[in-house]
Amino acid sequence: MSDLAPSLQQEVARLAAAPEVRSAFNWFRTQEAQLAHWQMEMARIPAPPFGESARGAWLAERFREVGLDDVRIDDVGNVFGTGGGTSP
Repeated sequence: MSDLAPSLQQEVARLAAAPEVRSAFNWFRTQEAQLAHWQMEMARIPAPPFGESARGAWLAERFREVGLDDVRIDDVGNVFGTGGGTSP
């Protein structure tokens, strides 16, 4: 039995059934091989503590490849990008 409260279980089930969420999960399933390949590529890039800039640059390029907009790396190395949506 789950450790989640019944109301939380219901909310998770409701969200998981939403068409948008199902579509996102489907995308991840169809991209599984590519995502696994990218994970292995990223793991090969040396990234000691506070020295992850090469990985960040690599990830920013992948974000651009998949069509994200406004791809940027902040002052501490976090990588961000935005994608178009169909609802507010």
